[in-house]
Parts: sequence; structure tokens; C-alpha cells
Amino acid sequence: LAQLAEESAQMATSSAAFVANPGDAEPIQLAAVTEAASQAAQRAAWAASNIEAAGEQRAKSMDWLPTMRQIARQAADAADQAAESCRSHTAQIAGARLEDLQPKKSKVPCKFFQAGRCPKGQTCEFSHDSADLAPRPLMQKSLKDCIFYAKGHCMRGKACPFAHGDEEKAEIQKYVDSLRSEKKVG
Repeated sequence: LAQLAEESAQMATSSAAFVANPGDAEPIQLAAVTEAASQAAQRAAWAASNIEAAGEQRAKSMDWLPTMRQIARQAADAADQAAESCRSHTAQIAGARLEDLQPKKSKVPCKFFQAGRCPKGQTCEFSHDSADLAPRPLMQKSLKDCIFYAKGHCMRGKACPFAHGDEEKAEIQKYVDSLRSEKKVG
């Protein structure tokens, strides 16, 4: 685990060095390298926390464990600093926020995040944004049926943009009809 933390710190540090002197690299390339540095920092932090957990259970029988714990923690800190350096350099060079360079994430909520245990963190392709769980007004829903609701497992719930059942579809239809009649009158 200490070796994983050190290798991850080296990856993040190399990424930071590249982003600090990118030559004629494109902003999207810098964003990709910055994302790799962030993932390396997450791996290093994971390794360090697992050494901590193992150390609490077996500290008395292993003399070398405190040294490994210190190496892993230092590597995780170095990786985190390098990843932060990447983020700031990329933002300066690209002239935009780093999030704007990343591909758009899904609006579908992450079921693991909702349970408080998403292993992918920032790299998850599903939404960790609580705004994506906010109920959607009927006037903003489609008349199309939600195929996931029909199967009994729509992850979006009240935030889904599609109709959930005949009652909701009828309400949406009433709204659409009222808009059409207003348009004809006006």
C-alpha cells in the first residue's frame, strides 16, 4: 500500500510538472492530465487510509508499520498538493474553470452516492448533485412514458423528465391542452 501511495504521488507530481510547462498542449489535454492527477491523489489517499486502518488492528506485532504509515501519508499529501497545482495551472492556462473542460455528467443520480458510499468520487459518471433530485414540475415533463418507472426502478423519482403512470400523464396532457387552447385564442 505504501508503494501504491508513492507511485500515485509520482504520477500526480509528473502531471503537475507537465501542466506547469505544457508547451503547445490543448486545454482539453491539460484537463485530462489534471483528472489523472486527481485520480492518483485519490489512490494515494486510499492507500494511506488503509494502512492507517491496518495499523490500528496490528500495530503491536509489526515494528515497521509506523514507518510505512508515515511514508504513505507523506505520499498522499504530496499527491494531493500536486493535483491541486494541476487544477490551478490548468485553470490559468485554459482561461476557464476546469469543470467547463470536463465532459458533461449525467443527470441520473448515483445510487451509491445517495447511500453515502460512491467509490468513484469525482470521477463518477452519474450525478452527485442534489439539484438533480429536486422534483420536476409537471409543466416541464414529457408526455412520453418513463420506461424505467414501468419496470419499477426509475432512479430519478419525482425529478424524472418523463411521465410516471397514467394519472401523471393525464395531468401533463391537461397542461399541454391548456397551452394549445391559449395559443389558439391569442
